[in-house]
Order: sequence, then structure tokens, then C-alpha cells
Amino acid sequence: MMLRVLSYLNIGFALLYFILYLLNSVSLTICAILLVIVHNGWVLRAVQQDLKLTAMHYILALTNLVFAGFLMTWLVSIFRSSLEYNYFANTWLYMLISALFVIGILCQLLAMLLRRS
Repeated sequence: MMLRVLSYLNIGFALLYFILYLLNSVSLTICAILLVIVHNGWVLRAVQQDLKLTAMHYILALTNLVFAGFLMTWLVSIFRSSLEYNYFANTWLYMLISALFVIGILCQLLAMLLRRS
């Protein structure tokens, strides 16, 4: 149940992140967001049909983990520059969405590992 909810949340955060920030961004980042969406859809299918998670699920989860690392690096960079210039007017929304997205990806990976054992 928790894995299904996390998958839906991650799809929602991925779409929200794409709409709010990445429409004019680098294509590799857009591909990573699409991988997050595909992976979460695939996990949802496995959970709803009560299928066992395969090695491909975990390989795609690792690519999501790399993307979460990229988002965390971006978050730290934006936070440091906002502190340096004392300007948080429009960065709070991006930082909040990114932080929730990273937490969702990490929680889903943990839930996948707990489901496996």
C-alpha cells in the first residue's frame, strides 16, 4: 500500500517539477524525469497485479537515486546562493517541491527494499 502511494506521489512530483521548472531545461534532466515516471508506473503495475519486483525495477530505482542526488546538489546550490544574496522570493517553491520529490524517491527505494525482504 505504501509503495503504491509513494509511486503516485512521485509521478505527481515529477510532473509538477517538469511543469514548474524544466520546460526549458536540458534534455538529460527531462529524460531522468521521464525515467522516474516510467519506473513509478512500472512499480504501480507490479504492486497492483501483485507481481514480484524484478532486477530491472531495482536498476531503474538506482537511476532514480542518481537523479535524486542531482536534485539534492541543485537544492544545496540554490539554497547557498539564496543565502548569499539574501533572496528567497521565488526559490522557496522550487526548493520545497524538489525536497519533497527527493524524499519521495528515497522513501520509495526504501519501501521497495523492505517489500523485497
